[in-house]
Amino acid sequence: MYTVRVEFTVPPGNIIQFEEAAARMGTAERAQRGIQGFSVWNSVGSPTKYAFLVRAESREALNKMRRTDAFRIAASAVTAVANLSRPPEVYEVVFDTGNAGGPFLRLTEWNVIGGPEGAAAFEARSRQMAELHQKAITGWIGTRVRRSLAAPNRYLTMRYGSTLEAAQPVKDPPAIQDFRRSNPPDKYTSQVSADTFESVFAIGPRGRRVTR
Repeated sequence: MYTVRVEFTVPPGNIIQFEEAAARMGTAERAQRGIQGFSVWNSVGSPTKYAFLVRAESREALNKMRRTDAFRIAASAVTAVANLSRPPEVYEVVFDTGNAGGPFLRLTEWNVIGGPEGAAAFEARSRQMAELHQKAITGWIGTRVRRSLAAPNRYLTMRYGSTLEAAQPVKDPPAIQDFRRSNPPDKYTSQVSADTFESVFAIGPRGRRVTR
């Protein structure tokens, strides 16, 4: 299983055209066998920033999708009204806990140091943190951890919540704050970036558009 992440900056006057073009692009992608999901997210703190997340069964499915006329036309419509701020990057699955989707999403990118040992320690800590989220956070929906195929030491964590507070670490309960203090991630990683997004829409099963 793979996840593709792409980000755009959209001029304020192009928001409606961009979201309409994004919906056409998502429909074109979901029509391709092996593409399991397409979602569009808008940054809570930077309203002109958008992120696309695509879930695919294989790299072959992604390659076939990119070669279709429907995708190329839809992608051209998107880039005609928006600036590509982060080129597509493919990630492989490390683990999933809970469910994907929901109104809010926290994306955090990490650089892991220490080679394979550091990566193993980061993944183990991430699993423990996800288990704590599941037990202690009201409104937590799911956690996804992904590893970049472009740079194996780079990871992406995805925290889904039914509320803004559930998706962000700012108001985490004491149990999670205690765990974070006793298991600081900076022993083997550095946080590169973090942002919280609100769902615009997702293209679900059979191409059905779900707007939250």
